[in-house]
Amino acid sequence: MGGIYKFIGGTGKGFVVNESISYEDFLEKIYKITGIDRTSNELLMKFVYNTHFHMEPLVVSNEDDLQFFLRQNDDARRPDASRKPGTPLCITVRPKEHQQFHSQDASYVPETQPFVGRARNRIDDFPSLSQFEEDFDAVRDGQGREDNINDEYDDDIPFVGGASYVPETQPFVVDDVAATNDPNTQTGENIQVGQYSGSNTIDLNSESSDTFDVGVIFTNKKELHKHISLYAIKKNFQFRVTRSTKSLLVVECLASGCQWRMRGIKLKETELFLVKKFNDTHTCSLEFVNHGHKQASGRVIGDCIRARYEGVGRVYRPNDIIQDIRREYGINITYDKAWRARECALYSLRGSPEESFAYLPHYCAVLENNNPGTITHIESNDDNRFKYFFMAIGASLRGFHSSMRPVIVVDGTHLKGKYLGTLFVATALDGNEQIYPVAFGIGDSENNASWQWFFEKLRDAITVEDFSRLCIISDRNPSIDRAVSLVLPGSFHGACIVHIQRNMKAKGFNESIIPIYLKAAKVYRTSEFEHLMNQLRNVDGGRPYAYLVEAGFHRWSRALSSGKRYSIMTTNIAECLNAILRDARSLPITMLVEQLRAKLQEWFSARRNNAASVTSYLCCECDKEVRKRSNRSQRLNVQPISHSEYYVRDGDQDGQVDLQNKTCSCRVFDLDQLPCVHALAACRVRNISFNSLCSPYYTNEALMLAYAEAIYPVTIEDQRKVSEDNVLLPPATRRQGGRPRQRRIPSSGETIAMRICSRCRQRGHNRQTCKEPIALTPTS
Repeated sequence: MGGIYKFIGGTGKGFVVNESISYEDFLEKIYKITGIDRTSNELLMKFVYNTHFHMEPLVVSNEDDLQFFLRQNDDARRPDASRKPGTPLCITVRPKEHQQFHSQDASYVPETQPFVGRARNRIDDFPSLSQFEEDFDAVRDGQGREDNINDEYDDDIPFVGGASYVPETQPFVVDDVAATNDPNTQTGENIQVGQYSGSNTIDLNSESSDTFDVGVIFTNKKELHKHISLYAIKKNFQFRVTRSTKSLLVVECLASGCQWRMRGIKLKETELFLVKKFNDTHTCSLEFVNHGHKQASGRVIGDCIRARYEGVGRVYRPNDIIQDIRREYGINITYDKAWRARECALYSLRGSPEESFAYLPHYCAVLENNNPGTITHIESNDDNRFKYFFMAIGASLRGFHSSMRPVIVVDGTHLKGKYLGTLFVATALDGNEQIYPVAFGIGDSENNASWQWFFEKLRDAITVEDFSRLCIISDRNPSIDRAVSLVLPGSFHGACIVHIQRNMKAKGFNESIIPIYLKAAKVYRTSEFEHLMNQLRNVDGGRPYAYLVEAGFHRWSRALSSGKRYSIMTTNIAECLNAILRDARSLPITMLVEQLRAKLQEWFSARRNNAASVTSYLCCECDKEVRKRSNRSQRLNVQPISHSEYYVRDGDQDGQVDLQNKTCSCRVFDLDQLPCVHALAACRVRNISFNSLCSPYYTNEALMLAYAEAIYPVTIEDQRKVSEDNVLLPPATRRQGGRPRQRRIPSSGETIAMRICSRCRQRGHNRQTCKEPIALTPTS
């Protein structure tokens, strides 16, 4: 489109040839004057035929092509063509083993790119940039209107010369091209063709805001206006827009009578804007701007501060923006403008929440393609509005099947974006006591329908054949209890002991019973559990005991548990994951999903490297625990019973061990699948390694297998594409107006630790926010 090309690298050279020169002689002359080795390099010669419509460059590859090129330049010298520029010949040099270069390939950049000026004519016949500016000026009418300037002049940019062609439809950065003339003719001049700024982030301290000149090209009028605004802010003056059309932008200094002026025009059949004229001389009296700036709009400032918000959880408040703009540029802006600048910066980085819902289907398709085995589901209503979302990464699912204990902790947490909602998480615990995410979901709230939908997708993803081996841990949410019984019948559903503790506090029970309850929940022996519960029967009128009976002993106690929950007694791993995603939960939905994937990618990579550096048989955390138990087992008295059975005396905690069946009367060996002190003492007497007694879930080999696969990203371009199918719309509900709440509302029975300032020893703040005066003399 438009017939505009740019040149990358290269130099200019002029020489005279006879009209009857042969193609081989012409080629030999070029090799000679450029000093190029003909044995190892080849030349590709092209020129642009002067037409009033777009035409691809013509190739000079034989005698006829050469004669046509010479005739083209001969026509340019006739009197009737005196205003018509000649045709430069552009030479591309490349090694002979390179593939044939096609003119359609705009991204190809050769290694060496000498330029040879047009043949047969002297180099001083080239039109200068000023001549082309005169051609531009010639089309203006008496009133100086430029609305249709591109329709009256076809050659928008002078074809200066270079090594290769890049069509204007491709994004580019035009470099400065110097046409070096032949020493036998006249001295050449450096011609600045222009500069394109494609950066999305503009810094007021960058060179782009300092330099502004004729010939600079911008992507569109909006970019041109933004850069001239930055230039005005940097140079501490203001301007007004005197003319603005689809193809023209004229701005003048705000002071009356000042000669400072800039005019930009649109290049034909493109969105590009060229700085046509620029008078950078002020004839007014410039004073320091003390009370705001006309060009310091929220959008311009937002582009300047955009880098401050890159990444998740970056805190840069409107008051910080006000102070920085005043300190750096002497401009006072209001809080409202600083807030708008913040919103503009966030919008440019994240897009709108509505657009993010439209991006989600395409993002999921690319995610599944990049990560085989990944499962995503999007459910919408009849109006194609978002309802539910589910995601499970393929590498994580395969790691769960091969290396994780069959215990899944589920929890829900509130989203903080424009359309709110709830994030559902399903996590496991690896052998090194680290969070291992299995699946994520998004719904409207924690209700029966959303939890049932999430568990149905989770069941299909993990594909557990025997539900009796599966253990689900959660709080006492009735919707979760209902969903587990309907979707995963036969599985064990355990309750978090911390949530039960908070409920007991919320009900006003005597706090002295809390330590007794926690100890009863964690003991392994049934006899110990019954002894502790008997002490609670008559405390506080028996109300705590009745509540624990209602909750179900088998749901929260380790000793009476009807399923294997190993050492996982709380939903702490899910709560920790919610805390990690605290800032991400305020992002638009597609960016939120990308943050979840990125966090898994980060964890998998780091833990894979850590596991590869471990030399022990067990994982680091398990190895520490076994070593602690082994040191204690050295002092125990072991009495053999049979070849595999031993009775180990341990004061009041004696244990009878069966090494063959991997059991012990203390039940630690049975429930945790890790050797207890009694089993380790028996191994010492038997002189066998305890490694064979440990569950495979705790081995370092299982840990390496769990994180063996890589999780691949989704490119930025694919994160901001709309699916060709029906566009997904946001849900009908949205958050209420007003400033959103930042601090979490504590759960019932949850105690918040009160901060104590280390400077003044007062409660409620820390030393960074302390406002108490510093005492000059110590006080007693």
